[in-house]
Amino acid sequence: MINEFKPILMRNFNTNNLESKGLSKVINLSSQEIIDRIEKIQLKECGVYSESVADKWKKIISAPKNEEKKLITGFNNIDNSYVSICLLENDPANVFGGMAILGRAVDISKGVLYIPEEKANLKEVLENRIKEIELFGFEVEIAIGKIDVRQVEDYDLVHHIDTMASIAAYFDVEEEYVPSKIVSVTGAVKKPGVGEIPENTNVIAIVEKISGGFEGEIQAIVLGGKSGKCIAESEAEKTIFEGNSTNEIIALNKTECIVDFAKQGIIKMYEGTCGKCTFCREGLYQLKQMISDATEGKGKAEDLELIEEIANEVSEETLCSYGQKSTEFVKTSMLLFKSNYESHIKRKKCPVDLCGNSQNIAIKGDICDGCGECVDVCDFDAIEGKSGYIHMIDEFDCTKCGKCIDICPVSAIVKILGNKAVGPDKLTRVGKWKKRR
Repeated sequence: MINEFKPILMRNFNTNNLESKGLSKVINLSSQEIIDRIEKIQLKECGVYSESVADKWKKIISAPKNEEKKLITGFNNIDNSYVSICLLENDPANVFGGMAILGRAVDISKGVLYIPEEKANLKEVLENRIKEIELFGFEVEIAIGKIDVRQVEDYDLVHHIDTMASIAAYFDVEEEYVPSKIVSVTGAVKKPGVGEIPENTNVIAIVEKISGGFEGEIQAIVLGGKSGKCIAESEAEKTIFEGNSTNEIIALNKTECIVDFAKQGIIKMYEGTCGKCTFCREGLYQLKQMISDATEGKGKAEDLELIEEIANEVSEETLCSYGQKSTEFVKTSMLLFKSNYESHIKRKKCPVDLCGNSQNIAIKGDICDGCGECVDVCDFDAIEGKSGYIHMIDEFDCTKCGKCIDICPVSAIVKILGNKAVGPDKLTRVGKWKKRR
């Protein structure tokens, strides 16, 4: 932990803790008193769906008496589960305590806590801990999987695990409470780690306190996981970390491919969309395809403009915070590193030789017999040559579809790394070009 920051949420982390002190202190408070105090500190929901916690509770209280109210707690689809898993493993009493406090505030007696499938072994551990922790009649059911937002009803309360811990922490210390975040720092840093920081802390201070600073030459910093905001290192000191979807900071060094990172983020976002909004569902699919094509050397010139246009439309036209923040990395990285996208799409070249498009297709000059089969099969006129001459591939027009490799009768067409010369760069008669050593 970061002693200089006087951590609030994690200071009492103790796997043997059998009570939530925050819950114990609200037993004699009325529903309205609990809500008023949460409203006073302006607590907001953790993760991508950032909104007033008190406002969410007021809506539930106003529900008609015949409406069933449910509490659902878990991870938002794009949130960094590692930080929340730390909470569950180290301080389940305060997570469950926060759920019970909420239950008392809005008159709900039971909540469901979802944990990721990859942490299914934690289910039995938590179920045993619940039996030991005093929740004053509140029941917690542990479920495995993701929260399906498509199944959420109007009067269901969906909360993030970190929010529950924040509620319990506040009622534990009240007047001493300092709004804070538990942040994960990974990537090109001296020591990846997790720590608690007060709100309104700049990025440089967070990285230095939690991880001891950056490691090597930094290309970019991502605020909010793989779908977060991309900034230059020069902006870090003046940028206040606000989470930007998830409480995760990732430092990318000079060997990282920005476009490949964008692809990973968009794939994750597409897999998590509920599909209700056309712009989110279809827009993320198109971005996934185009950016994947770019990393595989199959991008088309018009894709560059389309990626930028669709990324902006998805964030502007979707109805929820998930869609609105889903293209943040693509939008911001396009502003800072547009030349990287251009290199992948127009030159079919990854600047750091990481992506599959670092491999070009070329014709070996010492093997080609000038038959012309490859010219006939190429749909993009990317192969130059005539009968009796060694053929050549224009890397700018080549989409790397591989049809020419399959059709070549003498296996003269191969994939090579970078721009290594395996054939002539001008029309040369068959047999006149010798393989270079």
